[in-house]
Amino acid sequence: MFGKCVFAYLVKVFFLSFLLFITLNVGKLYGVSVDKDFNPDVNSNVYVISLLPDGKILIGGEFTRVGGVARNYLARLNPDGTLDSNFVIDVNNKVYAIALQEDGKILIGGEFGKVGEVTINYLARINPDGTLDSNFDPNITNNVGNNIYTIALQQDGKILIGGRFTKVGNTPAGNLARLNPDGTVDADFSIEVSYDVKNIKVQPDGKILIGGGFTKVGGVEKKYIARINPDGTIDTSFNAGVDSGEVSYIFLQPDNKIIIGGKFLNIEGTNRKYLARLNPNGSIDTNFNPEANSVVTSIALMEDNKMLAGGSFTNIGGVEKKYLAELNSDGTIDTTFNLDINSVVYYIVEQTDKKVLIGGHFTSVGGLTRNYIARLNPDDELVDGGLTDNISIEDTILSDEADTPIFDITEKDVIEPEDINIITDTTGDAYSVDVKAADTVKEETGSNSNGCSCNLIE
Repeated sequence: MFGKCVFAYLVKVFFLSFLLFITLNVGKLYGVSVDKDFNPDVNSNVYVISLLPDGKILIGGEFTRVGGVARNYLARLNPDGTLDSNFVIDVNNKVYAIALQEDGKILIGGEFGKVGEVTINYLARINPDGTLDSNFDPNITNNVGNNIYTIALQQDGKILIGGRFTKVGNTPAGNLARLNPDGTVDADFSIEVSYDVKNIKVQPDGKILIGGGFTKVGGVEKKYIARINPDGTIDTSFNAGVDSGEVSYIFLQPDNKIIIGGKFLNIEGTNRKYLARLNPNGSIDTNFNPEANSVVTSIALMEDNKMLAGGSFTNIGGVEKKYLAELNSDGTIDTTFNLDINSVVYYIVEQTDKKVLIGGHFTSVGGLTRNYIARLNPDDELVDGGLTDNISIEDTILSDEADTPIFDITEKDVIEPEDINIITDTTGDAYSVDVKAADTVKEETGSNSNGCSCNLIE
């Protein structure tokens, strides 16, 4: 037997009280939910997520176990979030960056000094079967504090790396280098960056954007973000004017505008806290000012031209948004997107089916236990049963503002929380609650002033 109660308007939901306690966060009411079937259960931070063409998912970070199975710092998941047992490789320290080559090989960067039993510092290439590509060893000098934070591939197959290092092979390299596809240094690209390079993005025209904690590039003052020509010279036409802090993430919009996130507070003397948009020449986009209250570490553009921002912030645009927020294209906050996350989001990526993967330091998303990685259903579609893990049962289900039961399951034995489903329609204007009861007593169909019709159905 199933009990169904359909509410015609979400605005009515605010006035409902719950005698049956239902853990429904606001984001779910408005159409964003956690994918209950995706739960890899990682034991520490996920810093990077990369989608493979076959739907599998690569994750890198600080973890040593996935789903209770030993996986050190790098793992591959099946599309449903279970661990891919056919991909086993042992990395001995953190993985910060992953890049996929066209031939299916996988570049990883981080703090490691070994892959398997092979000494290889900070940058390695993995074959699709999880074995180390022994023909690739850039031989980055091993110094305390060195690492690779970011990897970007050019269209010609050359490899850009950024981080903290001073030499690649026998070639001096100040925190930025370009490699040939075989891992040797590209001698035609040589430019010194004064401090860490945290992110690299290659523009469609081949120019290279870098962000980080640096203040000089090629001996020229360029604070925290710069653009480099394909030949390794500075693009002097690009002047962003970030005043302080760090640019830790760069996102290129299709219109060539540039969104940046990081630790900065001002651009060109104008207040821009942690998140900003630049015009293609580096000047500030004065029409975009979300104003977060702490660091933005990841940005992703959604199919509907909205964007998701993740980080350590708890307020953005004057609205409480903890660690993940959705922004409209003009930088205003989408107040209908609410999802309770208990700690930092480091990485965001959208799948082809519009579901969104997030990685970070969190252990709870939307009231569900989700350790360091989670998948969200798209905001115009909640999957049948998508909220079942959040529901507990007492006497009645759903009451109106006068505490009158809308649907009564008193003295009925609800079998399991999994027998309760909450479903939203694709317009977001209604949702339903289905309860599976143990007996076969059929309730009368009824309705209330909120436009809610209620009945038990077989």
